[in-house]
Amino acid sequence: MSPILLLPFFAIYALIFLLRNRLGAFWSITAAVVTILVQLKIGIRPPLPASVYALYSVFVFIATFLYVTSSKKVYTDFTAPVRRVILLPRRRPLLVALLVIVPILIGGRTWRDLQPDTSAPAAFRVVHPAPPGTVSVHGASIDTKDGVNPFRHLEHDDPAAFAAAVKEGRRVYYQNCYFCHGDELSGDGHFARGLNPRPINFKDQTTIAMFTETFLFWRVSKGGPGLPAASTPWDSAMPQWENFLTNDEMWKAILYLYARTEQVPRPPGAGE
Repeated sequence: MSPILLLPFFAIYALIFLLRNRLGAFWSITAAVVTILVQLKIGIRPPLPASVYALYSVFVFIATFLYVTSSKKVYTDFTAPVRRVILLPRRRPLLVALLVIVPILIGGRTWRDLQPDTSAPAAFRVVHPAPPGTVSVHGASIDTKDGVNPFRHLEHDDPAAFAAAVKEGRRVYYQNCYFCHGDELSGDGHFARGLNPRPINFKDQTTIAMFTETFLFWRVSKGGPGLPAASTPWDSAMPQWENFLTNDEMWKAILYLYARTEQVPRPPGAGE
């Protein structure tokens, strides 16, 4: 957990402790419980799953109950404001208000939870759909398991030619891929907000760093329509770039992706 998130809550706990005598048992305990629940909700990164949050909330309420009932003095001090609201005639308006407002809030929440959900079901993205053994693009057969990018060897054999290939890949990217994947290659292009799921973030260590270049060539060339049934649901808006680009252009664009993100492609034959 980040110290930046912890410090405000520690300050609140310290303030509650210092003012506990002035606040009294009821308000100091209530303030502490509310602060704990808020911290569990927004003060933990990554956020807790709803089921874990509910479990911890139950633990908090059980611990509070045990503390309040641990001694007669604490119990008497804690329940004193509640007894005053119930028994004192001058607090009767507050009691009536609570008896009206609380059922309305509970009923409203229950009504909202019982409404039918008309939203579309979630579509979970499969990052590594199983590729076919070979891919045929513009008459060339690409081995997706053991094949290699035909320009990759230039990285060591002819650095100048490799740099030229990467530069050509940059042109291809900005003329075709930029609008969805963005200037930073992080899936935040101009059209990204209108797509579900969002375009892939090439800088993420769990994306192209885990791909072989032939895997990426298959995904680029065949797009969303070329995905196997086993990867459903996908809802990918990726076009079939083989309809617009040559094989060399796609291979060079892939070189640019790895060069720009400083990622290293998975070696051929590394398995699924």
